[in-house]
Amino acid sequence: MKAKAVPWEVLRVLAVLWLGAVALAYVLWQVYLPPTSGQLHPEEGPTSFPGQGSSRAWEPRRGEAAPQPQDACRLVLVESTPRDLPAAAGSPSAQPLAQAWLQLLDAAQHSIHVASFYWSLTGADIGVNDSSSQLGEALLWKLERLLDRNISLAVATNSPSLAKNSTDLRVLAARGAQVRFVPLRKLTGGVLHSKFWVVDGRHVYLGSANMDWRALTQVSPEGRETHQGLVRCPRSRGLVMSRAARGGTGWGVALVHGTGAGSGVWEACTAPALAPRTVVLPVGRRCSLCTRETCVPEGKAKHEKPAREGWQQTQPCRPSVAGQGRDERLLLGIFCFCGNKRGCCLDGGYNVQDEQGPRHPCSSCELTVRHTVCPDSCGGAASAGWGRSVPGQRPARRSRRPAPQVKELGAVIYNCSRLALDLERTFQTYWVLGAPRAVLPRAWPRSFSSHINRFRPLRGHFDGVPTTAYFSASPPALCPHGRTRDLEALLAVVRDAREFIYVSVMEYFPSTRFSHPARYWPVLDTALRTAAFNRGVRVRLLVSCWPHTDPSMFPDLRSLQAFSNPAAGVSVDVKVFIVPVGNHSNIPFSRVSHSKFMVTEKAAYIGTSNWSEDYFSSTSGVGLVVSQRAPRGRPGLLTAQEQLRRLFERDWDSRYAVGLDAQAQGQDCAWRG
Repeated sequence: MKAKAVPWEVLRVLAVLWLGAVALAYVLWQVYLPPTSGQLHPEEGPTSFPGQGSSRAWEPRRGEAAPQPQDACRLVLVESTPRDLPAAAGSPSAQPLAQAWLQLLDAAQHSIHVASFYWSLTGADIGVNDSSSQLGEALLWKLERLLDRNISLAVATNSPSLAKNSTDLRVLAARGAQVRFVPLRKLTGGVLHSKFWVVDGRHVYLGSANMDWRALTQVSPEGRETHQGLVRCPRSRGLVMSRAARGGTGWGVALVHGTGAGSGVWEACTAPALAPRTVVLPVGRRCSLCTRETCVPEGKAKHEKPAREGWQQTQPCRPSVAGQGRDERLLLGIFCFCGNKRGCCLDGGYNVQDEQGPRHPCSSCELTVRHTVCPDSCGGAASAGWGRSVPGQRPARRSRRPAPQVKELGAVIYNCSRLALDLERTFQTYWVLGAPRAVLPRAWPRSFSSHINRFRPLRGHFDGVPTTAYFSASPPALCPHGRTRDLEALLAVVRDAREFIYVSVMEYFPSTRFSHPARYWPVLDTALRTAAFNRGVRVRLLVSCWPHTDPSMFPDLRSLQAFSNPAAGVSVDVKVFIVPVGNHSNIPFSRVSHSKFMVTEKAAYIGTSNWSEDYFSSTSGVGLVVSQRAPRGRPGLLTAQEQLRRLFERDWDSRYAVGLDAQAQGQDCAWRG
């Protein structure tokens, strides 16, 4: 009997081993699932984050990244508001968008991944010579410098590009940026309309702003702009000029090369971290660069403090110091004075090593300043006073300041690796679809799956505030397993509201927008009506109105407004937000509120999509849903939804928010203010 039992024991052991092998094979197959044959192509993905190595775009990330010990998630609302839209004193505001972007670039150590509908960072892209473009040019310049420091930049953008004359991506690609154009129209019938950044796998920007100079402004915490000037000169050389944003006295200048194609003079506004000093050149004056060690008046010793008014002197700029956001090859020990009859003098007559040739002396480079703006926060004076600024003397004010042309809203999340790497998975869906001959997979590999969603949001403390957060995406074809669809996220926020729903969006259509004939699509419209009627939720809808507004939208808005019945406890209000054209009619596709957000008493939603069917069924977009609970004992601390509510009410109560009745009586969308 015992001899016969041995084979059964052996078979039992073998069966257990076989089942274990099958289970192990299944687990390995799930983790290392290859792409569907013929669907994803072996193109190298963008440079990965530290510790991940150089992987192909579709390879798994070996499971979800664990939160780093140094993670301390922090959320900041950001916005751009045209300067000639003054708000009442004491009105709430968010951090300026340009300032936040430049801070993200300063924080970058390894990689920057950007998804954007299009790129247009210079006024030349649209044939406009306007000071408003200065910030976009500063951003482009900063990205070039980061590439020179071997920080990788990967860009996913729509194909074909909306900005047909823009050279931004060609300039960046020439410096090493990886760029992919995603032909989403061929794949889903829509466009790549997402707008977000992932920096170092730790920091995130998401919002309504494209990489467009018309979306930017820069305001310091004191409410004053900070400028940096960049002057281009022959041989693809230039002068980077800046001044300490606060408390600086002397003027400094740094010589650069490879500033890009084109010539002439342009200026840029940026955060103080971008460069430490500014030099102001006189309008219409010619500055010849000489080779003297310092620029001092005759009879004065080197480094002696000048006695005459108008002389500015400082320690020469030093080569790059790690962590200060400078490029060791570009920042030299130079300082410059403008206003002396002898022109501008360089300290020591430095040469610059051209990457494609020998050294060239810069002493032959002449600069003619055609247009330079110097606001009071830079210590400059208007017109003839430029170059004669005296320390301690308040300069004259100039009326022309760089200002954004488009109103935007977004959010930046710092030091939050789990959220950043989750949004990176969405970026990777765009990246692989930008490869040659790529087609949509029947099912996305597990490496693209999300473990953070509406049912399992990230839970933690953002600056000590209990927070839940997750990202959503559209269209469904670009939502791998576990990713909450953008429309589902919006509907969930609406359904959970019990007190109010405030929506600010550029376009609102309960139909398709870009298909012919149009198809009725009442999903979001019905959700708002249901919330107002069934639960007594107060609904407010703020929609943009500008010269390009499709007039067929207004019957839909009036229909929603007519649903309101205060006597029955149904409250639905609709307004249009008009950014006055003013004297900016020369700038196309500007002067509009481009925001796309919703806020309730329970949650804040910040997205990239307008409200019509196409944006959720065929066009790519992303959304951020955040819910915070104010901790006890900290009554002055505002949750994200409370901050967003205050920003909405600021706009709703402003004179630029016009009721539908007023709009019908002649307050057209081209209101000049």
